[in-house]
Amino acid sequence: MIIDAWLAAAEGDPSGMALLTLVGPYMLANASVWGHNAALRASLGQFDPGRDYRTELNPPDSIIGSPASTVAFTGYAAWPANSIPEEYRQVQPSDVETLLVSGNIDSDTPVQFARDELLPSLSNGQHVILSEFGHGEFLSMQPEASKRLLASFFDTGVADDSLYSYHPVDFSVGLSYPAMAKLLLAAIVLVPLGLAALVWFVVRRRRVRRSRATQVEGRQDSESAIFKKGEIS
Repeated sequence: MIIDAWLAAAEGDPSGMALLTLVGPYMLANASVWGHNAALRASLGQFDPGRDYRTELNPPDSIIGSPASTVAFTGYAAWPANSIPEEYRQVQPSDVETLLVSGNIDSDTPVQFARDELLPSLSNGQHVILSEFGHGEFLSMQPEASKRLLASFFDTGVADDSLYSYHPVDFSVGLSYPAMAKLLLAAIVLVPLGLAALVWFVVRRRRVRRSRATQVEGRQDSESAIFKKGEIS
């Protein structure tokens, strides 16, 4: 959807980019408990105070830069936190039965980190790699297969991934950001117009009712006057 918004902007429709610019700060503000996140990351002691992360992460020839990494490295590096001891910054060997589940297209926590940096320290570890799965998708995309995977691991110690079926990545956008922007703009325009029309309708209806009531009262007064005149004669 992000790529689609960029392509639409390149073709002359920047509405999707405008929508992201408008709502992005509000979404980002609630995406994490930022102080807690920063304290955890800074306590790892992996930030080099002498490096200019902002310049490194946003080179002059970059098209869109790296905003998320810039927030992480420039903001977290300056966060005041005590570094945890060196021995706790390394993976600790463990013989606890452990299941690692990776998606082979997970760009946040790629397969090689679990395979090369974590699994060697787990003497009773198992690593299941799911084809065409991204970050955290194995619980939502094929839930029954995930239930079998986890249940079999906890019941028998062997992770059964036989229920998973191959599914190619779907690049269809569906409701795009430009479309959302247009719908939002339509709502912003039409809702006040609808409210104005409703107020006009209510006011007009009340005026019509008052007019009819006045006419009925006038007719009743006229009939009453004629009746009284007849009595007098």
